[in-house]
Amino acid sequence: MGGGKNGEKATTPTVPVNSTNIINPTNMSNDTKDWMDRFVGAAEQGWDIFYCYGSEAGDWQLQRIDEPEEGEPIFEDDHKAWEFVYKQFLVGDVLAKNALTFLSIFCREEFLRIKKHCEETVVRDGLYNPV
Repeated sequence: MGGGKNGEKATTPTVPVNSTNIINPTNMSNDTKDWMDRFVGAAEQGWDIFYCYGSEAGDWQLQRIDEPEEGEPIFEDDHKAWEFVYKQFLVGDVLAKNALTFLSIFCREEFLRIKKHCEETVVRDGLYNPV
């Protein structure tokens, strides 16, 4: 997987990542290749970050694994995968934090879609119940 469009390096956004500053991309690499090893284990959980060059939804997207090597998909759809990752992030899971940080840097529109969706479903509807 390459960097930004046409192999260019992506750049860190200059706007705050989110209102609570939970994710802070300061001093993070702005080359996507440096991030790929931070998602090891995502596929086993039923999701991953995919490069979707030219997609209207953004070049990088967090999606469920539609066709796992064995068995059926873990998640019903991409939104369920988003909710899982967001809940994991809220309880401090490093893999989830890496994924959302990556999206906040390289595909802000996807990050904001996930954040908005999960704030409306996971938090508002009480689906987030920390143990």
